[in-house]
Amino acid sequence: MDKQKKKKISRYSLLMAVMFTISIVIIIRLVYLQVYKNGEYEDKANVASRHFVEEKAPRGKIYDSKGNVLATSIETYNVTFSDTKNSKASFYSTMNSIFKILDDNGEKQKDEFKLQYSKDKGYYFEFNVNSDKTKKALELSFKRDRGITDFIKGKLFPDNDSGDLNEQEQKQVDEEAAKVTPEQCFDYLLCTYSMYSDLSNLSKSQSAELSDKVSSAKSVKEALNIYTEAAKQLKLKYSADKLRRYMLVKDALKMQSFTSYNPINIAENIKKDTAFIIYQKLVNLPGVYVELEPVRTYPNKTLACSVLGYLSSIDSSKKEKYEEQGYDISNDKIGVSGIEAAFEKYLKGTKGGKTIKVNSQGRQTEELSQLEVQPGNNVHLTIDAELQAVAERALKENLEGLQKSHDTKNATRGAVVVQEVNTGRILALANYPNYDPNTFSIPGLLTDAKIKEYFTPDYESYANAYIAKNGLNKTYDDLFPKNSDGSRNDQYEIYPKIMYNYATEGLMPPGSTFKPFTSLVGLQQGVITPSTIIRDEGVFDKYPEVSGANKTYAPVCEEYMLNHGTHGNINVSDALKVSCNYFFYETAYRLWKQAGGGIKGLNAFADYAEKVGLGYNLKNKDDAGTGIEIAEKFGNAYNFDSFKENLCLYAKFDLVSALEKGQYGQYKFVPFDIGNKDTDSEELKKAKNNVKDMVINRIRQQGTSANALGYNEFVKSLKEPLTKVASLSDVYKEEIKKRSTSVNSQIEIVAEALGQFTIYDKGRAVTTPAEIINASIGQGTNQFTPLQLAGYISTIVNGGTRYKAHLVDKITDVDGKNIDEFKPEVLSKIDISPQNLNAIKVGMNAVNEKGGGTAAARWTGFPIQTGGKTGTASYTSDPKVQASVGRAAYGVYVSFAPLDNPKIAVCAVIYDGAAGNNAAPIARAIYENYFKEELKKQNYKPQASYAYDPVIAKEK
Repeated sequence: MDKQKKKKISRYSLLMAVMFTISIVIIIRLVYLQVYKNGEYEDKANVASRHFVEEKAPRGKIYDSKGNVLATSIETYNVTFSDTKNSKASFYSTMNSIFKILDDNGEKQKDEFKLQYSKDKGYYFEFNVNSDKTKKALELSFKRDRGITDFIKGKLFPDNDSGDLNEQEQKQVDEEAAKVTPEQCFDYLLCTYSMYSDLSNLSKSQSAELSDKVSSAKSVKEALNIYTEAAKQLKLKYSADKLRRYMLVKDALKMQSFTSYNPINIAENIKKDTAFIIYQKLVNLPGVYVELEPVRTYPNKTLACSVLGYLSSIDSSKKEKYEEQGYDISNDKIGVSGIEAAFEKYLKGTKGGKTIKVNSQGRQTEELSQLEVQPGNNVHLTIDAELQAVAERALKENLEGLQKSHDTKNATRGAVVVQEVNTGRILALANYPNYDPNTFSIPGLLTDAKIKEYFTPDYESYANAYIAKNGLNKTYDDLFPKNSDGSRNDQYEIYPKIMYNYATEGLMPPGSTFKPFTSLVGLQQGVITPSTIIRDEGVFDKYPEVSGANKTYAPVCEEYMLNHGTHGNINVSDALKVSCNYFFYETAYRLWKQAGGGIKGLNAFADYAEKVGLGYNLKNKDDAGTGIEIAEKFGNAYNFDSFKENLCLYAKFDLVSALEKGQYGQYKFVPFDIGNKDTDSEELKKAKNNVKDMVINRIRQQGTSANALGYNEFVKSLKEPLTKVASLSDVYKEEIKKRSTSVNSQIEIVAEALGQFTIYDKGRAVTTPAEIINASIGQGTNQFTPLQLAGYISTIVNGGTRYKAHLVDKITDVDGKNIDEFKPEVLSKIDISPQNLNAIKVGMNAVNEKGGGTAAARWTGFPIQTGGKTGTASYTSDPKVQASVGRAAYGVYVSFAPLDNPKIAVCAVIYDGAAGNNAAPIARAIYENYFKEELKKQNYKPQASYAYDPVIAKEK
């Protein structure tokens, strides 16, 4: 008994000793951690729970010249999500709750994920671009950003430890990535974003087993199949839509910048009531919060959209550039056009934020420091919002009226520019069609349908409707031919481009609105005077050097063309009034002769064109422009160098068209394969380009001191290069085989045709004075924007001072203090004699107000004297081509007022407007608003009912 008792006591004592020892160890460890290591672990805990939360700065405001707000910022509610320990643990239940709240309250989840799903299409990428090449590039970028290309690289080159690939290896990876289908991408992300393991409740070992299978797979295809099989199981339990909603959040977290603690947005611009519902439930929604964020807004919607521009997300290709400037490319938006882009550095403001402590749910527990937000600076425009509203409405209503007429039914595009004559300030700049920039800045408004409408229009549907409406014998491919990259080309400019700034970028022939310029040069150079009389003989064929020995070039005056009458004896003012072509043909001929004839004489317009803003020196092409702050194109008036360059630009297209058609002039031959094709070998491409370069280089030698080959020598030099193309082209070999003819005999004919094309046709076109004659009435290569035309008229009627066109008066800070101010800037000057200026103004006044004036019917009853000039500019020199594609002439109209002391100039352009006077009512509506106080005193009743009271939104 004693022995057994002793044994029991011994076991008990041993147990107690062990427990005591363990307790002592625990106590010592606790003392060590809480006393000796307290500071270190406290610091670690504090660092882990500290985050800097950015606060976006509101962009600066954009005002019109009278202080009306055109662009400002408002605060909207966003639902955000932070990736924390607790939010990860309850991610799916939290998302289910949020999705239900959003759905019940009619809110939309933020969706910028380019991998889409629909029951009809299944899984697909939606990049909203027309070019197949661009689509492929964007798809590759999508896959690269999400690790798919790295996954492929690991499978293809498992022994590559450095990670660097040579060009051939990278090409192999990209080609393999292109084979990965949208659904395979989705399945891959389901697994790599842990959605498969989480939603399938896999253990760590089961998840590891999946990873091991993928790692052991011997090919990309085998590995992707493993992901697909896993995803199939998940898709049996959850709908594709539900899985994609989860993925939107997972992907945003993946793509989020790692430079700061920024939650991602689940939903943006939600209603206030929805925000309060979420606020009340935050305790059960780990990681979720509702935040206020400044959002750009344009209170007048479409008003001045082509001036203001719009905002957009930052292109990933520009990531480094903008991150260096402090932008968060995953969330920030920047100006991409108009004033928003041009003055981005002033408008963007400086972000602020706060350093906070958060708990395990991602909730703020303490604010440690605050960095104040600095709003952007304000931009004050020269634009007069009321005048802008009148210009836009007048343009729109005028177009709608013209569309009811058979001759102008395609008048769907146009532009208006109003410029201060003595400062260069732009008071109005309107385009139609237009857009609402709110669509791009306010979350939820930029739908897929809007993106397609703006950037990838349905050309096919439009073409079919257009062909039917106009009764054309054309096809979709005729009107919108396919480019090599798969995109479509609107080669006849028939589609109304919503995002296009016709006012600053739409180059078109000026037609007779160029005649005041021809008048100016003729008067200033003394080849005509205000009293010079020229007899209009109808057909301009009296100079052999212009019309040729056989009078093959013999332009006519409109009067003669219409009814075989002429204007008889006429001076410059009357020639402007009735738009007499013959008078200006003769003036141009005299200028050509005065300048020395030949090549030298072809530059008779050049110096004056530069000084009035209708031209530039090719040697200083980078300086060409009106000076306006937003994007523009800048056309050049006819001169020898610009005409030759323009001819060379289009000669390649003409050459390809002629050779592949199998006929040029009197020469007929087997269609010659000269156009570049994707299937061409590099050697064939090089051979084709060599032939084309030979032709272009020979044309460029015209009028130079180069020892250029004559016709026979040039034809002979072409034979070997043409034979090289023939030997390499399977297409051409097949054509030769079909016709049972010899290559050598065909090369002889093709070479002679190219000799005719190059030496006689294009070559002589470069040096003929017929082109300066044609240019004198605004045809030929003369092409300008409405902005250029308004500026040139301003320059003439103010006496010869060309001002820089500008849209911005000043920049102010948030307190209204001036940061920068922009005064009128003189770019060039011509000393126009008073007599010459008066002759031009009298003629332009007669256009509007005298019997027989080409726009006089549009100005009946208007009490303020004005000047104007109509222009009916052909879309193409061939009327049959113009009619065959449904085009009509441009309706161009320029004007200024008042006559004696001009204050503003107007240019209005209507595409397919048929006649210049069709645009004159737009100018009248503008004058009715601009001179409204004076007109009210005269009890004048405006023709445009809206001229006196346009609606402009006031800032609340």
